[in-house]
Amino acid sequence: VGVAAQDGTNRYGDYAQMSLDPDGSTFWYTGEYIGSGGNIRTRIFSFRMDATSGVAPVDPYYANAVLHVTNDHGVLDVRIEGLHTDETLTFDIIGMDGRTLRHANAEPSGGRWSTRADVRALAAASYFVRVGNAHFQKVERLVITDNR
Repeated sequence: VGVAAQDGTNRYGDYAQMSLDPDGSTFWYTGEYIGSGGNIRTRIFSFRMDATSGVAPVDPYYANAVLHVTNDHGVLDVRIEGLHTDETLTFDIIGMDGRTLRHANAEPSGGRWSTRADVRALAAASYFVRVGNAHFQKVERLVITDNR
């Protein structure tokens, strides 16, 4: 815990970061603070979030929808089944920084939809794959360790 205030132009507090470990569950934090005697200190810690969560279905008809996501050497296979209508869906790949890296509209048929996407250009990291529309969304975590 810091015990002093920053004064002058020393901007030590700008150097803080939280990032997600490639394991997809561990968050790492590092930050600076002023300790006793006015000495600048660094604090590093981590914590895990093992559960994967998404948005609960708004429409009970989508409660049976199941999203399957697999990565086979950089080719992502995405399937959703159990849809009660063939309403247009959206398909997104989202980075941990919240940026949408891929976006497409999807037209299901017979209560299901599937696609394949080349993800070899994505860096080794964790991502989210989201499929949904105004009534629901299903999200799966995707961890890319090596696309070769």
